[in-house]
Amino acid sequence: MRIAQKLRQHLLCKVCILGLLFMLYHHAGQCESLSYTVLKGNDKIGKINISRTTKNNITEYFFESNVKLWFIVSVEVYDRMKVTFQGNQMLQSHLYRTLNGKVKVNNVATWNGSH
Repeated sequence: MRIAQKLRQHLLCKVCILGLLFMLYHHAGQCESLSYTVLKGNDKIGKINISRTTKNNITEYFFESNVKLWFIVSVEVYDRMKVTFQGNQMLQSHLYRTLNGKVKVNNVATWNGSH
């Protein structure tokens, strides 16, 4: 299971970097989206979808990925992240993650105005 944990950490690191790059890349549009195929060698093992929607100074980023691998056992990682900003201030963030169908992370962070 140690291999699966290292793979999960490596994959999540790449996914987070990709999400951050998308958030830093700014266009003046209302709704934008990117879709990627995750490959291992020449095999498709998953997908990543990222979108940004802006309306009335509220920007929402949505990130979703699903990756399934085979080592000794099957490993499937699903991530969903939604972050909402008003201007440059983060209002809310929600992260949901499963590993082989079991919920590992289900967190919400909301700005309360002071910290």
